[in-house]
Amino acid sequence: LSYSSYFPDKMPLCFVLGKKDPIVPYDQRLKMLEQLNSKGDMTIVSLDAVGHWIQRPENFVRYYEQVLSFLAAEK
Repeated sequence: LSYSSYFPDKMPLCFVLGKKDPIVPYDQRLKMLEQLNSKGDMTIVSLDAVGHWIQRPENFVRYYEQVLSFLAAEK
């Protein structure tokens, strides 16, 4: 399965990764991102103490700061 076939060329992408995700392992996500790297500008937000869901307020703040920054740059 090639994840890159699902995305058009030169598309800006933003990924939020929890390094402690038991459902989608961090290493598996990195492999997917390697395939997508040629598709366009990529922003990766890695949250050290986060699993599959963001639960702590400080992680929500970091998440929203990064995503809003990404969206503002893509205007």
